[in-house]
This record gives sequence, structure tokens and C-alpha cells, in this order.
Amino acid sequence: VSSFAAAQEEEILRLWQGLGYYSRARNMHKAAKLVMQLFDGVFPTAYEDVIKLPGVGDYTAAAVSSFSVNENRAVLDGNVFRVLSRYYGIDVPINTGQGKKIFHAVAQDILPKDQAAIYNQAIMDFGATVCKPKAAFCEACVLRLECVASRENSVSLLPVKIKGKGSRNR
Repeated sequence: VSSFAAAQEEEILRLWQGLGYYSRARNMHKAAKLVMQLFDGVFPTAYEDVIKLPGVGDYTAAAVSSFSVNENRAVLDGNVFRVLSRYYGIDVPINTGQGKKIFHAVAQDILPKDQAAIYNQAIMDFGATVCKPKAAFCEACVLRLECVASRENSVSLLPVKIKGKGSRNR
């Protein structure tokens, strides 16, 4: 962290060349400087500290804090959105403000206290291996009897996501 923070931005960008997403390199550089200034060079583990770093959002801050120190923070990635939307039958689009609030509340509410790290890893893995986007293994799923989407035959319809505008051809 200290070497990264001490480097000139031009040097970081030169080394980053060809990787794209130059704003990530700039944010990492700014974050490294803040880690040195605010945390004596030790990357923070508390959600409230991690979220203050440039380029860090809710998912990353929750993941770092729950996996590193078992802080009771639910993670929300595509796999978790999928599992929760299907299990509870939530058809609110996941990429809207209302949807994010609903899913965050549900995820946080069902998070087993003092077991955040193992639970977060488990639900993400479950979404990646069983409750898959296209070919879910509903017939082998241990949750299928309680799963709203399985009971209502709507697995392929959830989660709901509003399509963005198409990219324009330049």
C-alpha cells in the first residue's frame, strides 16, 4: 500500500496501460493514499471505513467487512439477487432504487447474526451453482418446496431487471 500510495499517478497509469478502466487505477491510487493517511497503511475492515474509500461501493464494503471480520453485513451480487428474488417471489426490478432497498432489507433481515462470512459465501455459491441464471437445478434444490418461483413455475422470469438503453453505433 505504501509503495502504491507513494507512486506518481502517471507511473500508475503507465503500468495500467492496456487494461482499460483508468478510473479504477486512479481510485485505487487515491484509496491507497487514504489508507496511508487515515489507517496507518493498514487496509480497513469495518464497513463504515471501507465504504469511504474511492471506488468502493456497497457490495465491496460489505464483502470486505463480512469476510475479514465477520461484520453483520449482507452482500448483494447477481447471485444473491437471483436466489432472493426466486425464493421470496420478489418481482421488483433489481436495478431500481426501490428494488435495491427491498433486496437490501430482505438480505440484511435474514442474515444470521455472527455468521455473516459463511452465510454470504454460501448464498453466493448457491446462486452460482444451484440457482443458476439459465439452467437452475430446481429438481435437486433443497429449498424448492418453500421457493415461490419453483412453486409458481416462474424461475425463468426472476429476477426482474429493467433493460438499459442499447449502445449506439458510432
